[in-house]
Amino acid sequence: MPIDILIHKNTYTKIQSALTYGFIQNADKYKFQVINCHNSIFDLYYIYKPKNILLQIEEYSNEFHTFVNDASITLDNIFLSIDNNKVNFDTYIKILEQIRSSNIKAIAPKAFIEYAQTKDMNTDNFISYNNLINRYVFLNKNLTRSDKILCILSSDKSCVSKLEKFLYPASKIPIVMINNPEIVHDQNIGLMLDDDLCTALNSYGSVIDLTEAYDAEISVCGIPKYNIQELETLDTAQPSTISVEIEDAGEFIASKLIMRN
Repeated sequence: MPIDILIHKNTYTKIQSALTYGFIQNADKYKFQVINCHNSIFDLYYIYKPKNILLQIEEYSNEFHTFVNDASITLDNIFLSIDNNKVNFDTYIKILEQIRSSNIKAIAPKAFIEYAQTKDMNTDNFISYNNLINRYVFLNKNLTRSDKILCILSSDKSCVSKLEKFLYPASKIPIVMINNPEIVHDQNIGLMLDDDLCTALNSYGSVIDLTEAYDAEISVCGIPKYNIQELETLDTAQPSTISVEIEDAGEFIASKLIMRN
């Protein structure tokens, strides 16, 4: 029996993780499979006969590109999720410009849609999100906080250069870096998935977000936020309290991802 949607299980991107949880919250409405589609997307298409598919642009491969442009593939919608990673916006635009399929629908942050419009890209088929998270995972647990500072790294390897003078051995500030395993440093503990990230945002004393994409999670978990400049005067600097309007992934799926032509 055909399923409603085949969801690519990624290594980890913020938006794809939230959308996957959103479908889990709507499991009574949709039949879906979450599978790593690399090296098998055509086989999975013929096995599950999905009406729709959800891929993400950060893991867009030559195989995925061949699939979405194949005239023999009949899908109601090919959803392509886009993270709010401003460093990569130009790369995302180049990928979208190469896609010929007319049923591509990009699930994109408002900031990317606005940027794409400045590049004269047609965004009529884009589905906008803003501060989208899984509220079943991210919540304020009211845990006792340590004095450690959680630093969410961007995918740009040069981001750590902004922190060098605040890291050991130059400094004893208790910074713990996450989410860029390519940076080799004793204070970098690698990728942190949603459940662990929620615990960290509830138990660390403060956070620095070099991606500028985690305001929703920071807001929900109630953790104070520093910018890098404030580390210069850590004894007197006051971290900011972030409060933003949250969009729940489950509600987003139910109201905005209407899966039909």
